[in-house]
Amino acid sequence: MIPSPEFPQGPAFAFRRKCILIVEDEFLIRYMLSEELRDVGYQVIEACDATEALSILNTVQPDLIVSDVRMPGPLDGMGLLAL
Repeated sequence: MIPSPEFPQGPAFAFRRKCILIVEDEFLIRYMLSEELRDVGYQVIEACDATEALSILNTVQPDLIVSDVRMPGPLDGMGLLAL
């Protein structure tokens, strides 16, 4: 079981959920992980590869990135996290 996110106290934080970016090329793994995290209250953004994740990271600053290591394309998970 995944623990529920801890939320800061006070009016400025009343509606902010922790945001997690999931980067996984296998659909079923990405789907299952994302659904589990949503069920316990996290905001989840999904990317199917490192290129899509970089595009998302231009506009969103997640609290956590969970990335597959081996992914197809010009950039794998280790390369993504090194940037």
